Amino acid sequence: MEGINKLSQPAKNLWSDLGKSWDKLTEKLWPTPAEVHAQTATAKPIAGELSQEAQKTMLGNMQQQSMRKMAEVVHKNLGEDATNLLFRTVGDNLASQGGQLSQQTLIMNPAITSAISVVTMIYTAYTMTKLIIQINKKCDTEEFKLAAKREMKTCHKVGSYRESKFLGLSSVEYRSGSS
Repeated sequence: MEGINKLSQPAKNLWSDLGKSWDKLTEKLWPTPAEVHAQTATAKPIAGELSQEAQKTMLGNMQQQSMRKMAEVVHKNLGEDATNLLFRTVGDNLASQGGQLSQQTLIMNPAITSAISVVTMIYTAYTMTKLIIQINKKCDTEEFKLAAKREMKTCHKVGSYRESKFLGLSSVEYRSGSS
């Protein structure tokens, strides 16, 4: 269990750093909750309900605005090559040519979205496997008591230790006591 935690900590740190970077990158893209509340509090209700067609059109427009804004941020910060790697137009043309972002409808590069899907599936399988292993390797009462003593620094390890790794998962076996 300790080995798994040692392996997962760098991943958690990386994920946290990525989250912070994403937050900084996107803080200018979307309004804050206070701004949304201020806008909705002053908005007047629309008479009647929107048709399904109108709802789809509005959603499509919002998605395209978000896609275009992301492409602009990538283009500004990472350049034309990164923009063309991540985005395409509907006709599978380059999203940026000659330093200018295309005015056509933008989509994510299908190869990138497929790669993201595969990575997400692999990570989900890894996480579920790790969870199942952790559930199956329950600690007995004696091990919990020993862990509590170690945390309180009222004992130290004495004994043997063996660790094996398979697909990034660690299996730790040790015999220890407290003194």
